Formats: sequence, structure tokens, C-alpha cells
Amino acid sequence: GGCDSLVNLTLNILPLTEGSENVSICAGESYLFNGEELSASGVYTAVLTGENGCDSTAVLTLTVLPVQSTTIDATVCANEGYPFNGALLTDSGTYTATLTGENGCDSTVVLNLTVLPVYTEAIQVTICANDSYDFEGGIYSDAGIYEVTYQGANGCDSTLVLELSVLPLATSSSEATICAGEEFEYNGTVLTETGVYEFVYPGLGANGCDSIEVLTLTVLPAVPVTTLAATLCDGEVYNYNGEELTEQGVYSFNYTAQTGCDSIVVLNLNVNPVVETSVTASICEGEVYLFGGQVLTDAGTYIAVFQTTAGCDSTVTLSLLINTVNTNVIAQGNTLISQAANATYQWINCANNLPIAGATGNTYTPAQTGNYAVLVTQNGCAATSNCVFVQIVSTKEVLTSTDWSIQPNPASQVTRLVFESPLTEELWMEIHDLSGRSLYQKQLPAGAEAAEILLNELPTGVLFVRLSNQDAVSVKRLIKAAE
Repeated sequence: GGCDSLVNLTLNILPLTEGSENVSICAGESYLFNGEELSASGVYTAVLTGENGCDSTAVLTLTVLPVQSTTIDATVCANEGYPFNGALLTDSGTYTATLTGENGCDSTVVLNLTVLPVYTEAIQVTICANDSYDFEGGIYSDAGIYEVTYQGANGCDSTLVLELSVLPLATSSSEATICAGEEFEYNGTVLTETGVYEFVYPGLGANGCDSIEVLTLTVLPAVPVTTLAATLCDGEVYNYNGEELTEQGVYSFNYTAQTGCDSIVVLNLNVNPVVETSVTASICEGEVYLFGGQVLTDAGTYIAVFQTTAGCDSTVTLSLLINTVNTNVIAQGNTLISQAANATYQWINCANNLPIAGATGNTYTPAQTGNYAVLVTQNGCAATSNCVFVQIVSTKEVLTSTDWSIQPNPASQVTRLVFESPLTEELWMEIHDLSGRSLYQKQLPAGAEAAEILLNELPTGVLFVRLSNQDAVSVKRLIKAAE
């Protein structure tokens, strides 16, 4: 409308970007750059469009690394091997291995291997058993294969093998016996002494080797003396050469041996005595004493016969004593009194068979109803009394009759105590018969709502179930029915 119009221009100058990269490849490989496969070393440039729409220049410096090749010529002997690329080579030939060089490119190793021969020569020799053979400085007399190794002209081993065979000698043997003072003529030789005589006839064996005859000559003594020893027990008889001998001594007997030579036998006779011993032993009542295979439990005199080391009878008379322990206990009110004198005492709670701490006198007054016994040690022996029931009389009831019940009742095998509410304290449960004898005990824990009772071991009839604590009791009747 003829008035001014103001236009504001904000101009941004976008930067150009340039990047460079150094890359190495192995000869024979190529590198893709800007759509072109490159395989020669050099610097390559490419102009691209950047993210901001302006030119972006990329510069690549490409290095092509060389591939290395090595040739090795080697020579080994046939009995050796040449290690190459993890294998042990034993045949001549050309072998190639491709490895990775220090620059990361392939490195080719070519091995030209020559395997030189090893020479072996064998000879066969036969000798007689009493001969020997000299082989390369060694003297051999046993059959076998022997080897000597030298170094050949090509530097490899050359082996000389000897196969040695040994022919046996023709051998015969004979035995002869004469008396002392006599002569024995054999093959023209007069012999008078015991020994082994060898006669060699050279080359008369069937295989051409020596023939050997061996004579074993025994010369018996003119009056050979044989010494015998015998032992018997006093009262026994030793029969020898028709005589009955009972006394210790040395006896001599003359014979004519089957060889026709004189023979003298000397007998040393030893007579061992019979032993009698008396011993005394004592045991505790209820223990056993082993004596001569007998198991003894009663006092008395016993006799057993043993054998001594000499083999003769040994009679042992045993006087066996029995040490008894007085385990009688009487009750006076709630106090239990042991009747044992000069003894030590330990009172026991029969409910758990555990000793009661501090209860070591000859009397004990229980604090709660239960069965109690005393372990008495007297005369070196220990014994436990029968359990004695002590009932702490109370007029209080630990539970009212409506607070608990026996279900089922009567019962033959199993019944249960059922409580109206969980127990607030531990209670002691006992089952008694009509005579007051305790038959079953159990500790019931606080919080218990029921307790199971197994009746298999209890007698049939009327029983009493008794619950108690330190201050009160509660009793109900239980009928144990026959199964």
C-alpha cells in the first residue's frame, strides 16, 4: 500500500566434513571403497553427501602387505623322522605348509625332504651248549638275537644282527651208594668219596656236540648215627624198638640198614611233669566267668584241665566267689531309703533312666510323683534296684474331669487323650493297674491338644490314666479290651 515492508533473513553456514581411514590387506585380497574393489596400495578420495546435505570427503590410505614364501631342504635317516607342521615325516618328498606370518598374511613353507636308507645285515651261527661265540667283542653262550649298531657311510645307522642257536649236550645221569671203606669203579675211575662226578665224551652226541655222563655217588658211613628226640608227659609210656620207656634219659639202639651198612640210633627222651595249680577269682552278681570252656555264674570250686606248652596236662582248681550288692529300697512316706551299707549311691528317674543331679545319698525324697531307683556301688560291683513308685499326694486337680477325655474307651490297641484346650504347661502322664503298679509313662509338652497311647504292651482290664504336675493330679479310668 506504499508503506515499508521489512523482511528479516537468518542465514546458517553449514560445515563441510572430512574423514580419513588407514587399512591394510594381504596381496591377492581386495578392499571395497565407495563401490570400487581396490587391490593396490595408495591414497583414495571419495566425495559424498553428509547428513546435513553438504559435501563430506572420505580419504582412504590402503596398504597391500606382501605374502612370504620359504623353501627348506632337509635330510634324515630312515629310522628317524622330520617334524614338519605338526607331523613326523619319514618318506622322501616335497611338503608344503601354509602358516600365518608376522604381518598377519599367509606364509608358505616348502620342504624338500630326503630320507637316507638304513642298512641291516643278519648272520646265523650255531654252537654247542658248552661253547661260546665272539661277536663284535662280546662273548655269547645263550641262544638269542644280538644286535650291534655302527654309523654307515651316509651318516645313518648300519645294524649287524646275530641269530645265535645253541645245541643241547647229550646228558645222562646215574646214582650209586656204597658204604664207607668200599670202592666204586666207574668208567675206569675208582671212587671212594661222596660227590657228583662228570665224564665228558667230546663230539659223541647225535648233534655232534659233547656227550656228558653225571654220576651221583653216596658213601654211607660205616656206623651212621641218627639222633632222635622225643618228649612225653609224666606217667606216659614211650614205645621204641619193642621197649617201653618211662624215664628221662639217652638210649642207644644198633641196627643194620637196608643198604647193608651199620646204623646206630640215639634217642634223647625228655619227660615233662604234670602241673597242678589253684587260683581264686571273684565276679559281681549277674556277671559270668569263663573258665576252661565253662560259663560260670555261681560261687563254688571248679576244676579244668588245660595243656601246657609242653603238651602235658595242667590241672587248675578255681575257687569262684560272687560279690553281691544290696539293692533293697524301702519307702517311708515320700522318702526312699537304700538298705546298702558302705556303698555309693546314685538315684535314677525311671521315666527316662537318667541320673538325678545331686541325688547321691542313701535316701532320696522326690519332688513329684514317679518311679525311682538307685544305682548302688558296693564291694567293687554295681547294681540297680527295682523302680519304686512314689505318689505325691495332692488335693488339687491339674485338670477338671471335663477338661480332658479318653477316646475311645474301652480300646484294644490305640487310644488318645483329648484336651478341651491346648495344655498351658508340661504334664506327666502315667498308666497304673489296680495294684498301683506303674505300667507306662510319658511327658506331655505344653501346647499339646492330644496324646496317643499304644496299648499293645498293656494288660487287659481296668487301668488308671493319671495326669500330674508339681502341685496337682487328675485321674480317669481306662478299660483295655481284649483284641
